[in-house]
Amino acid sequence: MRIRTVLLIAFLTVTICPTAVFGWWSYSHAVKREFAEVEDRHLLLAQNLGAALTRYHTDLVGTLKTISYALLSDQTTPNLKPLMSELDIINVFLVDQASATVTAQMEAGNGSDIEPFTDEFLVLAESIAQPGEMTFSQVVGTKTHGNALLGVRPYGDNLVIALVSTRYFVELGEQIAFGKNGHAAIVDKAGNVLFHPVADWIESRRNLAQVSAVTRMMNGETGIDQFYSPAFEGDMIAGLTSVVGPGWGVMIPQPVEEIYEKVRENSISIVLALAIGWSMAAVFVLLFVNSLIRPLEQLLQSIKKNAREKKLNPVRVRLGLVPLREVWQLKLGYNAMVGRVAQANEKVSAMAFSDDVTGLANRKRFEEVTNGLLAGCETEAARGIVAFIDLDDFKQINDVHGHSYGDRFLRECAAKLTDLVQEAEQTFFGDEIVEHPPIAARVGGDEFVIVFPGLTRDAEIRQFLAQVRKVLSTPSTVLSEVAFCAASIGCARYPEDSTNLDGLLKCADIAMYHAKKAGKNRFEMYSSQMGMMTAAELCVAVDQAIDDNQLVLEYQPKVCARTKEPRGVEALVRWNHPVLGRLLPDNWIPVIAHSPIMEKLGEWLIARAIDDHAEWTRAGLDLTVAVNISAGHFSSPGFTSSITQLAREKNFDCNNMEIEITEDTLFSSVVSANHVLESLRAQGFRVSIDDFGTGYSNIARLSQMRVDFLKIDRSVISQAHADERAASVMDCIVLMAKTLGCKTVAEGVETQSEVDFLARHKIDILQGFYFSKGLSVSQLLVWSREHNQAVDAGAFNRQTSHAA
Repeated sequence: MRIRTVLLIAFLTVTICPTAVFGWWSYSHAVKREFAEVEDRHLLLAQNLGAALTRYHTDLVGTLKTISYALLSDQTTPNLKPLMSELDIINVFLVDQASATVTAQMEAGNGSDIEPFTDEFLVLAESIAQPGEMTFSQVVGTKTHGNALLGVRPYGDNLVIALVSTRYFVELGEQIAFGKNGHAAIVDKAGNVLFHPVADWIESRRNLAQVSAVTRMMNGETGIDQFYSPAFEGDMIAGLTSVVGPGWGVMIPQPVEEIYEKVRENSISIVLALAIGWSMAAVFVLLFVNSLIRPLEQLLQSIKKNAREKKLNPVRVRLGLVPLREVWQLKLGYNAMVGRVAQANEKVSAMAFSDDVTGLANRKRFEEVTNGLLAGCETEAARGIVAFIDLDDFKQINDVHGHSYGDRFLRECAAKLTDLVQEAEQTFFGDEIVEHPPIAARVGGDEFVIVFPGLTRDAEIRQFLAQVRKVLSTPSTVLSEVAFCAASIGCARYPEDSTNLDGLLKCADIAMYHAKKAGKNRFEMYSSQMGMMTAAELCVAVDQAIDDNQLVLEYQPKVCARTKEPRGVEALVRWNHPVLGRLLPDNWIPVIAHSPIMEKLGEWLIARAIDDHAEWTRAGLDLTVAVNISAGHFSSPGFTSSITQLAREKNFDCNNMEIEITEDTLFSSVVSANHVLESLRAQGFRVSIDDFGTGYSNIARLSQMRVDFLKIDRSVISQAHADERAASVMDCIVLMAKTLGCKTVAEGVETQSEVDFLARHKIDILQGFYFSKGLSVSQLLVWSREHNQAVDAGAFNRQTSHAA
C-alpha cells in the first residue's frame, strides 16, 4: 500500500470517527425523542377518541332507556325519533320472550327504513342480556343498514332490543388521519372491526383479535404497543385504550418506518453540516499529505523509470512545502549507488546471459531468444528448428579424467558448435541479412541446444543435423586422451511440433532419446509416432505402472538343440498401457535403462518370475527361468543379498533362475563384476551374458569371469547362416564357450534351416519364434504339452504347427 494512501486513511479516519460518532448520537437521540413524542401523542389521541365513545355510549344508553319506558307504557313519543337519528339508532323492538314476538317497536325514519326483526337477533340478544343494564353485542350485519350493534336490556318478561348503526364509529374514525398512513382503528368487544381505513375490513367485520394491541384493548388496557400490521405489511406503533362498559377498543397506529423517515428528513441538515466540515478537513489533509509525499513519489518514479529502461540514471527530486531531510539524504545515497553500479553494469549483463564454462548463451538467454521467436512464428521466415544435443558417454570422461578435463572437453564442443552455426548461417542464407540469427546455448551438464530460425526444408534440416553430428564426433585435436566423441541429437520444428518453449524442448528431448535408443551418435527428427513422454515422464509412468499392476510377464521357451526338449524360459516384460495399449520393451526400456526406476523394475520382475515359476512347477512343468537385469541394478549395493532374501522368503531354489546381463555391464568394472558374479553363483544362481557379439567383446576379460551361458545375438546367427566367414567366427565363439565351461544359446531362431545349421555347429540351446513367441503361464503349460507331443512324434524335421 502506498504511503500517501496510508496517511490519507489515517488522517481521514481521525476526522471521520468523531463525525460519525456525533452523527450516530444525533440520529439515535432524535429517534428516541421522536418515539417518545409519538407515544405521548398517540396515547392522547386514543384517550380522546375513547372519551368520545364513552360519551356516545352514555347518550346511547340514556336514550334507549327513555325509548324502552315509552314502549313499555305504550306511549307515542315522536320527539325521540330525531334523537334516534342523531345517535344512529335504526330500530328499537319490544319483544315478549315467552312468545318471541315483537309487541312494540320504534324506528328512526319512515316505514321503509324499518329493519325486519329476525330470529338471529333474538338469539343473540338473549345470549348477551344482563338483568338491570344495557349491554351491546359485537358487530353484526343487517339487510338494509349494513353493520350494526344490538343493544339489549331485559324488562321482566320483555326484552328491549335496539339496532344501532356503526356509522358514528366510521365518521369518528375518519376524522383522524396523519402522516402517510397514520389512522384510527375501532373494534368491538370481540375484536371485530367497527372502523378501519381498509373499507373491506369494515364491510367484512374483520376480526383482529390476534393483533397484540387489540388483545390488550379487549382486556381493558390503556397504553402503547408495537405490532405487525397485515394491512400495511409493516411494524406499527399505536396508542390504545378501551371504553368501559361496551368494551369497545380504540387505537391510533402509525407505521414505525414513517417515524424513522421523519427523523432522517430532520437529520439532513445535520448531515449536510457534518459533510461540509468533513470535506474541508479532507481538503486540508490532502494538501498536507501531498506536500509530504510528493518528493518520495518523485524519487520512486525515477527509480521505476530506471528499472523499466534497464538503465541506472541519477534521480532528481523537488522538495515540497515541508522539506524532509531524510528524503534529501535518500536521493544522495541512491545517486551515489547508481554511480558505482553503472561501472559494473555491462559486466553483470554479460555474465547473466552466458554460460560460465563454455562462454555460450545460457539457458536464460536461450529461453529469451526462443520465446521471442515463438511469439511471432506465423510467417514462413519466422519458422525454424530447435536441436537438442546430448553428448554420449560424457560421464565416463568425468569419471576417468576428472571434472576439470570434462570442462575442457565441453569448451571444445562449444567452440565447434559456435563455428558450425556461423558457417551454417552463411551456407543457408548467404549474404542475406537475417533478423534473428541462429544461436547455440548450453542448458545443462552435457546438454546443448541450437535454435535456427528460417531453417524449414527437410533436406536442409537433415543436412545441418548431419553436420552437427559429424563435427561433434570428430576426435579432439587438443584432448588426445579422448578416443571417442559422439552425440545424440533430437530435433523439433516450430510451430509444427509446438508453439511454446516447453513443448518444443519436450519434443526435441523425446527425439534425442529415440536417437540414443537407436544406438547413439545419430540424430532423429521428432514425429507424433514417438509419443509425448520424455525420459523423466516415462520413468514416472513406469513407476506408476508397477504400482498399478499394468506390467505382465511372458515367457519364451528355450529348447535343447539336440533333443528339442524344453530346458527353460526367458521372462519378457510387457506393458498393458491403459491408453497406448500393449507396449513391447523395445519402446521404453532403452529410454529408462540408466534411471533408478530400473532397480525397482528388476526387483518386480524377479518377484513375479518366482511366483510364476511356482505356478508352473505345481502344474508339473520343470523349467528354469531367465530374467534380464540392467547394469545399474546389477552394480547396485546389496543386489545379491536383496534377490537372495526374496528367494528365501518365497521358498525358491536359486538354481532355477538365470540372471541375464549384457557384456558391457560385466566389462565396465572387472573387479566389482567378478565379486557380484561369485556372490550369485555361491547362492545357486546361474549367470548368462546376453547379446554376445554385439558389443566390444573383450576375450581377455571374459576369461577372468565365470559365467554359465553365452547368448549369441540374432545378428551374429543370421550372418553366420549366410556367410562362411561369419560361420567360422561363430564356431570360434562356441569353442571358446566350451573351453570356458559355458553353454551357448542362440537367440532369434526362426526357420528350420537355422535350427539344422545351429545344431550342426554344436549350439546347445535354441530360442526364437520357430518354437514359440512369448507366452503367459497358462499358454506355456499348453505349449509344453503340445511341444512334447511333437518331439515324440519326430515333427521337427519340418515346420511345426505351433511355431510362431
